[in-house]
Order: sequence, then structure tokens, then C-alpha cells
Amino acid sequence: MQILHNPLYAGAYAFGRRAQRTLIVDGRARKANGLRKPRDEWNVLLRDNHRGYISWQEYEENQKLLLENAHMKKNCARKSARGGRALLTGLMRCGRCGRMMRVFYGSAKGNAHRYQCRGDDAHVGVGLCIGIGGVRIDRAIAAQILEAVSDRAVEAAIFASDQVERSRRDIITAVERELEGARYEASLAGRRYELVDPAKRHVARELEARWNDALERVSALERKIEELSALSAARPTIDRGRLLQLAHDLPAAWNAPSTDTRTKQRLIHILIQEIVCDLDEATNEAVLLIHWTGGRHTEVRVARVKTGDIRAT
Repeated sequence: MQILHNPLYAGAYAFGRRAQRTLIVDGRARKANGLRKPRDEWNVLLRDNHRGYISWQEYEENQKLLLENAHMKKNCARKSARGGRALLTGLMRCGRCGRMMRVFYGSAKGNAHRYQCRGDDAHVGVGLCIGIGGVRIDRAIAAQILEAVSDRAVEAAIFASDQVERSRRDIITAVERELEGARYEASLAGRRYELVDPAKRHVARELEARWNDALERVSALERKIEELSALSAARPTIDRGRLLQLAHDLPAAWNAPSTDTRTKQRLIHILIQEIVCDLDEATNEAVLLIHWTGGRHTEVRVARVKTGDIRAT
């Protein structure tokens, strides 16, 4: 584990990865050594310093994977799915304290599972934070998943992508017109410089400076067009028919008896970054804020089981 966490394994030299802090305990100063610092606070980080066993990109992917697999650690990163009946394992975050919520299963076979935040359980007597039955939550999120990849959603995404591409082409056209004008100004400045009397040094110096400025503007516009064209060329080709077919087939595949929970968990982890859960006591509802991969957010409210209702929650 120390090797996998060490940047030397990826060909990088690092210094100052740990820090020393002074804590006041019972009125006395005590030093705590070996505290890990964030990467941006390291004293030195030299990538490609020597030949590594893996690339830096592979190293960062390993760090992310190790963080998500650390289910018993007290960090605040989302966790990887590990099977079980709960669909949202590793994605539920407490909306009150910010900790990742754990999954608890009933002792009897077939009992419903619960998502629960134990709060600061390192201190005895602090108490639990929030908890909610998992069956209704899973159903609500599954409905949101199927809605997100429905025919209408796919068509809307394709339309938005086409709109972005048209806007990018309009920008390229506008920059090309601006480049045409800049080239004319540069040629005009060049002719003015060539016609000036060399004896008039001050005038020649001023005209030469204007010519250089015009040429630099032409170069800047040419680079901008190249960058925009590269972004447009890097846009993946969208097969509309195949996307719509996948959207049509997903509900059947999701509800098929042969589709296990681990497969559904993997799909949810691809589409959703995390879910922040809170409880609305006034309406007796669970408030779920879904953070989708890509940056969009959706709020979903799920009714909680009323007191005395023994049905699955």
C-alpha cells in the first residue's frame, strides 16, 4: 500500500507530503507527526523525474480507486459498489454532516435495507445523524435513471449537442472574418512602413511597431481558429439510431430477471456522482439531491413510511 501511494512508483519525486501539527491536550502542547497534506500543499512535486513503473495518469486513477474502496475510512469520497441488495451503496451522502451514509441490512432473510449516517461515531454518546429505508429510495433513483436515458432525454441531448456544434461553427466563421480584416490591416501597415523615408527614424520606428502589432494579432487569430477547429474535430460522432435503440432497450434490460444488482450498481455509478440525502420533517419526506456525472443536479422527494406502517420502506 505504501508503494501504491508513493509518487516515486509513477516516476515523480515528492517532498513534504506529511506535516507536523501542535495540538493542545489538557492544557499541554503535544505534537502530532505524519499527518498527510493535500497534494497542492506538498513542498516539491516533480513529475517525470525518472522512469516509473506506471504513468502518472495510471497513478492518479489508482489513487481514486483506492479512495473509493476505503469503505471503513473516515474520508468523504464516494465509495465503490460491492454488491448487496442496496443499489446506492457508496453514493449516499448525509445532507447534515457531509459524511458518507452506510448500508445496514436486517438480520432476517429478505428484510429491507436502510441507508444510515452514524455521525461522529468515534465519540460515544454523540448519537446517530439520519437514517432512511432503502427500498423506496432505490425505486425513486431507478426511475430517475430510466428517465434520464429515455427516448426524449436522448433526443434532447442530441439536440443540445447539435446546438453547441452550430454555435462553435458560428464562432469560427466570425473569427475567420476578423482574421481577414486583420490580414488586410497587417498588409496595409507593411506597405506604409516600406514607403517611409529611412531618414525619418522616429516615424519608421512607429510604423514598424504598428506593423509588428498587426502581425501578432494575425498570429493570435490563426491560433484561435486552429484551437476551435481542433475542438470541433475532436467531437465524437453521434449515432442517433443506436442511442435511441439503447434507450429503448435499457428498461427491459434493467427489469430483466437475469440482471443482477451489481450490474445495476455499476450503471448507476457511471451516471451519478453522488446523492445528498436529507429529511424534511414537516412533510415527512426524504429529500434527495442527485449530482449527475457531467454537472447537472436533480431534486427528488420520496415519501417516508408513516409511524405504524409496517410495509417495506
